[in-house]
Parts: sequence; structure tokens; C-alpha cells
Amino acid sequence: MGARREVSPADRVRLRQHGKAFHQCNKATMVPQSTPSLRDSCAILIPVGPSDAEVSGLVDLISSLRCFAREVTDVILIDDGVKSRSLADLVVWPGVRVVSLRSSLNKKWVDPFAAQATGTMMGLAYAAEQLEVGYVLKLDTDTVAIGPFHDAILTTFRDDPLAGIVGACDVTPGQVPRDFSLWAGRVARAARALHLRRTVGLFPARPYYVNAKRRRKIDALLRLAMEDGYQPGRHCLGGAYAVGARVLERLRGQGVLADPLLWNGTGLGEDVALAIAVSAVGFSLCNLVADGEPFGITLPGLPDAPQALLERGFGLIHSVKGDAVYSELRIRTFCRELREQGGGRRGEQ
Repeated sequence: MGARREVSPADRVRLRQHGKAFHQCNKATMVPQSTPSLRDSCAILIPVGPSDAEVSGLVDLISSLRCFAREVTDVILIDDGVKSRSLADLVVWPGVRVVSLRSSLNKKWVDPFAAQATGTMMGLAYAAEQLEVGYVLKLDTDTVAIGPFHDAILTTFRDDPLAGIVGACDVTPGQVPRDFSLWAGRVARAARALHLRRTVGLFPARPYYVNAKRRRKIDALLRLAMEDGYQPGRHCLGGAYAVGARVLERLRGQGVLADPLLWNGTGLGEDVALAIAVSAVGFSLCNLVADGEPFGITLPGLPDAPQALLERGFGLIHSVKGDAVYSELRIRTFCRELREQGGGRRGEQ
């Protein structure tokens, strides 16, 4: 019976302001002519896991970004270590502001994805409240920049006022359709149950608990997303994607980013959770994975040889530590040599 409980009036008032009735308006009404144009700058959000390899990956990622991302004004680090590691001191980038957000919530994480979701939502909330940028680019530490990417991402957000997230969503760089069925089942369980148990998948069976108030809010978000055509489980791959300034402002205004533990216990990855939230407030997920576009990413591993990805014009590659053909050392060495040679398609600032 609890699974069919109606959304509370408070949730409806808070979340439906930009729900179904809002979506019936035309685009000119949704984005008034007075809406300020997006700024040319961007921020980078990087969650850093507890291992030493994550820290080494952070340093290498920053080195690659310095070569190809002159428009970056801010770097937001999420320190997922057991103890604070002063990560900001490791980022050497003149003219760029660096902040490291330390979470003390790790003892409350009750599923394998909770740390990812909590940290990412914290970082996006910080950006929405404190920064004035065109978009926030979320990157894992096993991502490397091999070419420019900023102009294509910013142009997408400027040309499409309803673009919320851009990345690798429906297809891979090889134009192979992605299968969302696994995550669709997890989304359904997260929306309807207070006590969740995973019996199949990547992790062994164990109980998952969702706070009742948070479950109602997640359910409200999912209902609004579904009304706007959201396909359960659909998301942009979490290794690298960009979140636009307009949707960040909407999420902040609707209080969706106010509780970093909202998705704790759902078993949903941060990329899936964010896709639900973005869809619920009326924005869309967009693909930029064709040759010459920024996101040369798939999972696991690389979609092509490193040299081929460079020649195809991608700006970002991900999962360099999980490729079946090329070792992480070989991939990072190739990228490092590329930077030492002048960056291939753009010199270092």
C-alpha cells in the first residue's frame, strides 16, 4: 500500500511549479527573452575516491585540462577519502580557483553508489550557489582530455535552452545504441519501495533503506520526469558529462540539490539520479559523441585506439584504467606525450 502513496501536497507545490503545466508552454515562454546569455567560462567538478590511484589520476587529469581548457575558471574537488587529503594543494593551475569539499557523511552511505551521488550533488549545489559559469563539466579521475571541447559544449547549451546535460547518452561514439534496461529496473525499485533488496547485478544481495520523506521526493521527481517523457534508466555516462547553468539554477530553485543524501539508499548511480532530476524540472539529455564532438567515451574501456580517437577529433576520453587492449600506463603515456608535443590541436596555456 505504501508503494502507491500519493505525492504529498508540499512536494507537489515545490516540484510541480515547472512540471506538466509548465511544459505545456512554448519555448519562448520557458526561456524568456530577458534570460541572460550564458557565460563563456566553465567549472570542472571532479570526485576523487579514497585510493592513491585516484589522486594520481587527478594530477594527470588536471595536466591534460590545462592543455585544452583555457576557459576554466573554477575546479571543484570532492574528497571521498577517509581523512582529508588537502587535494586542492595538488592542483597547480594559475588563475583558476580551486575548492575541495570534504564530506563527513560517509558513515551514512548505505549502498555502493551513495558516495558518488552525494559528492556530485554537493559539487553541483556549490556551483549553483557560488559560481557564475556557462556549465559545469563533471569528470572522473580516469578521464583525460586529448583535445578542445569547450566551444562545442557551450554552443549546445546556448542553441538549445532546454539542454540540461550533454554527454554520451543514447549511443556510444561508435553509434551503438546503449541499453538502459538494467538501470530501468533499479529506478522502478527505488521509486516504489522503502526497503530495497538487490538480488542480481553488480553487487551481492543486501538490504537497502530509503528514508520515507526522501522516497516521496524521489517519487515526485520521477513522476514529473515521466510526464515529460523520461525513459527510466536513461542517462549520460557518468565518467564525463556537462550540466548547463540554466538547469543548475532550476534545480537549486526547486530545492533538488538541497539534500546531498537524497539518493542515499536507492542504489542509483549519480548519473542516473541526475538524469531523473534534470528531466523532472523540464530539461533534456543531449548526445555529443559523433566524430569531432567532445565525448569519446564508453564503458568499460575506450571506444577506439587512443591515436584513432585523437584523429576522430574527440576532446575527452574516459575509462583509461579499464580498457581490454591498452593498459592505463600506455594510454596515459600517449596522452602525456601528446601534451609535451604541444597538445595536438591546442597548446597549453
